[in-house]
Amino acid sequence: MQRPSTADTPHPPIIAGAGELMGRYSTILCDVWGVVHNGVRPYDSACDALLRFRQHGGTVVLIT
Repeated sequence: MQRPSTADTPHPPIIAGAGELMGRYSTILCDVWGVVHNGVRPYDSACDALLRFRQHGGTVVLIT
């Protein structure tokens, strides 16, 4: 079986941030390490995005 060439394979869109996706989903599965924090400090922008998602009725499931 031959694999399609990269020219035949559609590429996912490049997005500026998660906000472009969050309106499409009611639940987000979110990794913790490296996404929500770096082991020492939280990533404020990620935490803020998850908080806003929840404030708009979304469900956030943190996984690791």
